[in-house]
This record gives sequence, C-alpha cells and structure tokens, in this order.
Amino acid sequence: MSFWRGRRVLITGHTGFKGAWLALLLTRLGAVVSGIALPAAEGPGLFKILRHRIIISHHHCDICDPNLAVLMRAERPNIVFHLAAQALVPVGFTAPERSFST
Repeated sequence: MSFWRGRRVLITGHTGFKGAWLALLLTRLGAVVSGIALPAAEGPGLFKILRHRIIISHHHCDICDPNLAVLMRAERPNIVFHLAAQALVPVGFTAPERSFST
C-alpha cells in the first residue's frame, strides 16, 4: 500500500465507472492523481456522485488531441492508467474510426 503514497498517477477516462473507482482508491492510498476525460455525459454518474470524495487534478481533454503532450509534461505522471474509451456500442457502429482512435 505504501507504494502509492506520493506517486503521481494519471488516469485517462477518470469520469467513467472504472476510472472513478480507481481515482477514489488511489487518492485514499495517498497517490497524487490527475485525470483526463471528455466532459461527463448528462445525468447521474459515479464520478458525479463521488466527486466531493475524489480530490484530483481534473482536466477536460480529448486524448486524441495533439496538445495532450503539453498536459502530460505538466502533470509528470509516474504511472498512467489508460481507461478512456468509447463504450457505447451504437456510437461505435456509427463512428468506428473514432472508437478505434480512442
């Protein structure tokens, strides 16, 4: 458990179900967590519910954006969890190239 204390962690897709749980767990273990995600979808979601418990550096950014490198250099993560994805099957059928690029 002490491995995570002070460790700089970046989570892509931190507003999704798995990303929100991971962010909560890592912050509880003492990691310095930052997250990159598109704006959350409308309606209730786990990240919105847990938001007051997850203290992280939160960034709205498309991971396909070339400027992501600037953000990565600024955050200086030791570890990256890449959880960003286009998870909605109907959207994947209509825009498969976008799903694969993510």
